Amino acid sequence: DWSSDVCSSDLAASLMQALRSRGIHTTAQGRGDALIDLTAKGADQLLRISPHYFNTLDESDRLVAALSELLDVSTR
Repeated sequence: DWSSDVCSSDLAASLMQALRSRGIHTTAQGRGDALIDLTAKGADQLLRISPHYFNTLDESDRLVAALSELLDVSTR
């Protein structure tokens, strides 16, 4: 289970690795990567998802499904 070793300080990096193992590419960034933005939002890290016009609806659906599963949330 990918979440067994996850703590809040590395959630973005853990999600990035879990998504990458499914062929979904994202990046994890910490305070040093986006100090002003993360400070303004009161966050320490982020998972950057960069969809573009060439991504298909199927790829977007796969991302949402994977995040829902990994974060154990349901989609409506």
